[in-house]
Amino acid sequence: MKTWSILVLGALAGAAACSSTPATDAGTPMDTGVATDTGTPTDSGTPQGDATADGGPACLTEMNATPRCPMARAANDMMRPNFRIAQIELVQPAALASPIVGGIINGALARGLFLWGISMDLGGNTLKTGALNGGMITRGMVGQGLLDGTFRYHAGDAPMGGAGTRWDSVTVPLMNMAGVYSSGMPMGTLRLPIYSSAMPGMLLTELPLENARMTALRVGADRGCIGVAQYRMMRFNECASNAWCTRVDCAMDGMPYGQVQAEITTAAADMIRLTDVPGMPTLCQFIAGITTTCGMSTMPPAMWANPPDAMVGGMPAYRLIANFAAVSANISNAR
Repeated sequence: MKTWSILVLGALAGAAACSSTPATDAGTPMDTGVATDTGTPTDSGTPQGDATADGGPACLTEMNATPRCPMARAANDMMRPNFRIAQIELVQPAALASPIVGGIINGALARGLFLWGISMDLGGNTLKTGALNGGMITRGMVGQGLLDGTFRYHAGDAPMGGAGTRWDSVTVPLMNMAGVYSSGMPMGTLRLPIYSSAMPGMLLTELPLENARMTALRVGADRGCIGVAQYRMMRFNECASNAWCTRVDCAMDGMPYGQVQAEITTAAADMIRLTDVPGMPTLCQFIAGITTTCGMSTMPPAMWANPPDAMVGGMPAYRLIANFAAVSANISNAR
C-alpha cells in the first residue's frame, strides 16, 4: 500500500522557512531507484535568502508592499509560457481542506519534492501538464535553485512499479475567454508522484487524478506567474508553505489563481495511507469519515458520513477541487 506521511512540521511550516526534520514513514517505500537531483543548489548570499533550519540551501526572500509575481524568476516565452505549480489550496472534499493536509502538500511543493508543470501554447491553443522529473532537476543559483532551475517532464521514464509511461504529461485543448484560460478534459489518469523529505529519492505516494482539467487560469501580462505571491509583513519567502495567493481575499483583481478539478476513485484513495494521522487511515477512509478502510466497509458508500459524489468508469469517486498559483519555469522538453 502506498503511504502518504503527513509531516507535522510541514503543517506548521506556514510562513516559516523550510525545515527537514524527518518524519517516520511506516510503510514500505515503493521505489528504491529514483535518482536524486542532478544539480546542487547554491545560494548567492545575503540578501538573497534565509538559511534553512538544517543548514541547507537558502530560501529566497524579497521585499514588497503588495502581492505580486516575484522578481527572481525564470524568463518566459510570451506565446509558449511554462510554469511550475507553487502552491495548492484544496477546497473539496472538505476533509482535505485542512492545514495538516495543506501543510504537507505545500511543504513538498516549496522544497521541490512535489513537482507539477504546466506548458501553454497560446498560439496553438494547447495545454500540457504533468509531473516534472524529480531526478532530472538542474538547480539554479537563486535561493533553493528552483526559481531559476531547469526541469523536464517525465517521458516514459517512471520507475519500476508500473508502466514507464504512467507519469507522462498529457496535452489537451486550451480555451481563451477574455484572457482567462481553461483546459479540455484529459483522457486517462494524471499521476503525480510525491517524494519524502526525510529520505531523498523515496517515493511517498502516487496521486492518481482522473479527468483532470484546469480552469480560471489568469496569466500575468509578462507571463511570470499564474496568480501572485504573498508578501507577509512586506516579505516573500519561497520556502513558506503559504507564500502564494490562492484565495480571493488576497487578490488584486478578484481571482489571482488557477483552479484544478479532478476525481479520485475510492479504490485509488484506499491505496494511500496517512501514516501520521491518528489511526493511520487510508485517504478514502479519511475523506469518507468511516472507521474501516473503504474496501472493507460493510456499509454502502451512500451511507458513509461523507459519501462519494462522483463516478469514474462505473466506480464511486470523490470530486477534488483545488485553487493553485504557479511561477514561470524552465522546462527543457515542454515542446
